[in-house]
Amino acid sequence: MIKDVAVIGLGAVGALYARKLDLGLGHEHVHAIAEGQRALALRQGITINGSLFKPDVKGYDEAHPDLIIIAAKNFSLPAIMDQGLGKLIGAKTSIISLLNGIESEELLSRAYGEEHVLMAYAVGLSSERKGLSIEFTSDGRIVFGERDNSITERVVEIKALLDRCLIKNEVPRDIIHQMWRKFALNTAYNTLSAICRSGYGAFSTSAYLKGLVEDVFSEVKAVGHAQGVELNEEDFADIRASIARLDPAGKTSMLQDMEAARATESPWFTLTVEKLGKHHGIPTPVCSLLYRVSMAASDGASFKA
Repeated sequence: MIKDVAVIGLGAVGALYARKLDLGLGHEHVHAIAEGQRALALRQGITINGSLFKPDVKGYDEAHPDLIIIAAKNFSLPAIMDQGLGKLIGAKTSIISLLNGIESEELLSRAYGEEHVLMAYAVGLSSERKGLSIEFTSDGRIVFGERDNSITERVVEIKALLDRCLIKNEVPRDIIHQMWRKFALNTAYNTLSAICRSGYGAFSTSAYLKGLVEDVFSEVKAVGHAQGVELNEEDFADIRASIARLDPAGKTSMLQDMEAARATESPWFTLTVEKLGKHHGIPTPVCSLLYRVSMAASDGASFKA
């Protein structure tokens, strides 16, 4: 039974789920893990859709959770591990990483043991973050499961917890396949939206953006096939439809990071495709170029800031 949950990374994803867990499980059982200046800031509270949420903030030495949810950015994961993530992990602690991309679970499994790590991602969230103020228009859902898709006791317990806390969730038949679908979405839409400074609506109106999305999908499909993951046209049609349902004026997280001169997750999207392409001998010219353009655009945004 899951009695205590630790959430690491209370940004545009983690803050929403931490609040829902806090309401459903009880304030004393849900801990925001942070230290130093970040802990001081979180103790002042986060404004979520106009309401102040003050999480229970603890350091890595102060919590003993049954479940750890990591909702930070990929570039923060090494620091999280160095600061003491391992101190939170008991014999039966489970870890759900909501980091974008397809690499964090492998890194966590190598460091702490595959038996602690579930495969997971969050999808469908629509929000805008400015400092410690976050406005949500869609809370999305958490998709998770065991690497081998078995329905284990902990999968059942985590699903029951998320249901209890009114967090939409899904345990798919093939979690790896679904993670690659999300990877394709992020690689295309996050990258192109950030480079072109485009909201979701532009992907329905611009023939050039539509064409670039298809080019990215083609390269992700090729490297996925080499990795044993078969993405098909139905997958890509579902991705396009999910983007079309979002607020046309809404912005991807990567665009918001670019506009705020924050570091982006481009290396975990287009660069990952390039690296896998090189490994398998598959050309990925579009993703290779988009990676360099996105990093140059990020440098430019930082310089202007």
